[in-house]
This record gives sequence, C-alpha cells and structure tokens, in this order.
Amino acid sequence: MTRLNRLIGLPVICGEKKLGRVSAVTMARDGGSLAGLAVRGGLGGAKWVPAETILCLGELCVLVRMEVGKRRCPKPFYPGRVSDTGGMRLGRITDARVDERTLAVDALEITFGPLDDLFVGRRWVRDFTIHPLTGDVVVPCEWAEASAKEDGC
Repeated sequence: MTRLNRLIGLPVICGEKKLGRVSAVTMARDGGSLAGLAVRGGLGGAKWVPAETILCLGELCVLVRMEVGKRRCPKPFYPGRVSDTGGMRLGRITDARVDERTLAVDALEITFGPLDDLFVGRRWVRDFTIHPLTGDVVVPCEWAEASAKEDGC
C-alpha cells in the first residue's frame, strides 16, 4: 500500500523514456480506485495518464504502459469533508491509501483539526461512502463513536 500524497513529484516512466513528474492524483468519483495522474514535464501543459495505462506505482517511479498524447486533464476529484451517517461533521480527508498494483483505494485518512492532530493524530477509515458530485465522505456513526471513546470523550 502507498499513500496518494507520496506520488506527487515521482517520475513517470514509459519504456526507457521519462514523460515527466506526477503533478496531481485523481480518484474515481466513487472513491474506490485511482482514476489517473496528471504529469508535467518540459514546457508543455500537463498530460493525463488514465489508470488503465498505469502498470505499477513504485517506490521511486510510476511505470506506464504507453506514452500518452496531450489530452486535457480532467478537473481533479478528491474527497473533502467528512461526516457521519447522523449528519455530524467530523473533519476532512487529507490522504488516501491505494494498492500499488490494482490501484484500489483501501482507506482514507481523516483529520479532525490541528489540535486533534497534535494530541491524538490522524485516523484511517476503511468503511466509507463518497458522494460523487460534492466529494463529501460519509462514515458510519459507530466509527465516529468509537473514535470519540478512544479520545476519552
């Protein structure tokens, strides 16, 4: 498993040619997988690398199957606010964990705010639903209650 934020800045390699570096990562609208990467290199604009062409997300680089032409990069989709099924707002998404080979999103990292990050740290949630238009994440009430009990509330 790797984190999406770790991918930013990694070189993208096709065969023996470096296409550029990852400048943005986009998740699928349902939040279940990686949709693709925006790659910047040279003077031209960003190139879109769809998930179907990604072979592997490595430690040092991203390997792709074929060189892609200049296709317009779609607007990046990344989940934002987090609330529980009862409607209580909990925090926001800061990162996601993805499988390097299947590109499936395994978990989302949630921050409850700077003080909570300092004293308790951020938490990972595996059971979530993402609204496809707004990007709002909904987690079960039980998860929010368990998280509050860990904090001593």
